[in-house]
Amino acid sequence: MFLRMLLICVFTLFCWQIYQTQQNNRQLKNDIGLVKVSLQESQQLQSLGISLDTIKDYIAQLKTKQKKSFDATITVTKNELVLYKAYYCINLAENLAQQEKRTQAAEKILSCKDGIWKSSDNFPKSQAILRGLMAPIDGLAQQWKNNKQDKTSLEIKQKIGSILTSLGK
Repeated sequence: MFLRMLLICVFTLFCWQIYQTQQNNRQLKNDIGLVKVSLQESQQLQSLGISLDTIKDYIAQLKTKQKKSFDATITVTKNELVLYKAYYCINLAENLAQQEKRTQAAEKILSCKDGIWKSSDNFPKSQAILRGLMAPIDGLAQQWKNNKQDKTSLEIKQKIGSILTSLGK
């Protein structure tokens, strides 16, 4: 009888051990499944991290291109403004000449030459026309200094006006 009880106890312990092993196996399978899911998520995040870096680089390139484009637009606008100032300066000189202030008008129109020359450097397509205005400006200034009103600045203004119109297109 003692032997029988001993066998029953051993059998019970053996069954209990099998049951515990099965429970541990199930728990290990669940843990392995969680580790696999975590590993997949980690790989997805890692690939997403690479994608985010790529996107950040692309955005940085776009910002650089936009800044360059903006800077170029500002430069062109400043160059056009120099020519507009010269046009305005010529109008002021013409008004002074009409008010019989020809010496001041001559000085004023000669002061416009610098802006026109700079504009000829900035607008190569119109360079020949703008540089060609230097002699007529000198002639007009000389005429005004001699207190004559034979010519006006109309021809000069028309040429600058046509250049400004073509730049606006």
